[in-house]
Amino acid sequence: MSFRKALPWRTTIVLAGWIATVPLTTGGSHAQEYQGKAPWCANLGYLGTGWECAYYTVEQCMARASGITNSCSVNPWYVPEPAQPRRQRRDRARY
Repeated sequence: MSFRKALPWRTTIVLAGWIATVPLTTGGSHAQEYQGKAPWCANLGYLGTGWECAYYTVEQCMARASGITNSCSVNPWYVPEPAQPRRQRRDRARY
């Protein structure tokens, strides 16, 4: 087999190997990481940690986010826990 005939096969094999390994080596890409499930998030700017959604009041969030590049905002992924159904009180039967 000549070199010119082998070149397309080699290219195909290398390309197939590259296509097979790239999805395994690249990490999942996320738009922005967030941690926690509380209603307030601290966006920590240059620290690179993304959003810390662990604050139940805006005051807690502002205390953590004190700094030039940090800010607080409402957690867009916050889902409040469903309210517990109230039990109805039954009157005792009076005899």
